[in-house]
Amino acid sequence: MKSNSIRELFVSHGFGQVVTVILQLLQLPVLLRFWGMELTAAWFTLNAIPVVLNTSDLGIFTVLGNRILAQRLAGETAAALISRDRMLTVSSWGSIFVFSLGSAICLATILGSELALANAADAYLACLVIALNGAVGFWQNLQRTYLRMEGLLAKGTLHYNMQRLASFTLVMLVAFISKSLAAAAAVQLLSNLLVSSRLGKLYAARNWLLVGFRQLVGVLRTELRNCYAASAFTLSTAVLSQSFTIILAWKAGAAEVVAFNAYRILGRPAVQYSILIASSTWPRVAELCAAKDLRQLTRICRNSLLAYAGGATLGSLMLLLLAPWLWAFVTSGNLPLRYPVAILATGDAIALGFLNILFADLVAVGKFTRQGNILLLLTVVFLALAVCFMAQYMVGFILLLSVSSLATIFAAVEFHGFLKLSTPAPFDS
Repeated sequence: MKSNSIRELFVSHGFGQVVTVILQLLQLPVLLRFWGMELTAAWFTLNAIPVVLNTSDLGIFTVLGNRILAQRLAGETAAALISRDRMLTVSSWGSIFVFSLGSAICLATILGSELALANAADAYLACLVIALNGAVGFWQNLQRTYLRMEGLLAKGTLHYNMQRLASFTLVMLVAFISKSLAAAAAVQLLSNLLVSSRLGKLYAARNWLLVGFRQLVGVLRTELRNCYAASAFTLSTAVLSQSFTIILAWKAGAAEVVAFNAYRILGRPAVQYSILIASSTWPRVAELCAAKDLRQLTRICRNSLLAYAGGATLGSLMLLLLAPWLWAFVTSGNLPLRYPVAILATGDAIALGFLNILFADLVAVGKFTRQGNILLLLTVVFLALAVCFMAQYMVGFILLLSVSSLATIFAAVEFHGFLKLSTPAPFDS
């Protein structure tokens, strides 16, 4: 098993995060230019549905991947194989679940939302293709876990981001040629299938056979409690943000959907920067925890948080200064800029960035918490209120900022408690 250094992972993930930010900045204005408001809102809404459903793994891939890494470092080969088989079980059945439920929700969204689509048959076909693409995305979560365990994450990430760049280019080409959601979704699916086969060659995993439902029940009964506790922090924020897009499509219409996603784009650089830091340091933190080198572990975690705090603060201030120009570019001049909403979106992005780093550190050290129950309860309550009374994008950002800030506080307290119990002087490095 090869080990990637933090520098190697930072370079490979850095390219990916730059690509992500560029694609997010370009996607909305290009689609608005060629598709208009209604089709663009439908594209964002339908693609949000598989993202919500892909959180149904409840962090099983992350937690089991971390466990396999620790088991291999400890020489427990048999135990590592059992954990691997459990991940394969969840991957097989999870993909079926995402496709089945995703298709139903996408079709219901087209039928019941406020989106006015001229070509209903094309929209129905797009629903099925996007749901299938969500199933492939669920499977890719497992692939990236394998790459991380085999020390091939840097190489695999590079291939994955090249695929995303190619996929974006092809989708924009389809948008230029025709106003077909189904054609754009098909191109997106084919590029995902291509990178899946490419990633599969990197680690030569052969056991992809569907296993029995009884084994799935056994895995969930054994693992679900720990995995849920580990993932509840980020699960609540992901479900709230993506679900609010769907609620806006159902209750408010295309303009609100586009505005909500446009304001989220303003804060994406801060989020992607945190993902870059977390993805680069996570494997090393897991190795140090397995080796019980708490002094070095604490130093890396502290430096990663300081690096993010400085970069995110400076970047967000510059972003707010450039907000009028950037907003006019992202929305193609179709929507007015509201500075209070932009500030809320930026604050939510910064809080979510801290949460991403703390969550990665908590999972790496195997620290779970029950405080996520509070966050998920708040998420359900907020979504219910939004459905009944407050389907507006400004309300969405107020709710997002509340949940992400509370989740960050919980995660910081939990990780500080781990360090305090593990070593008498955790910050003496």
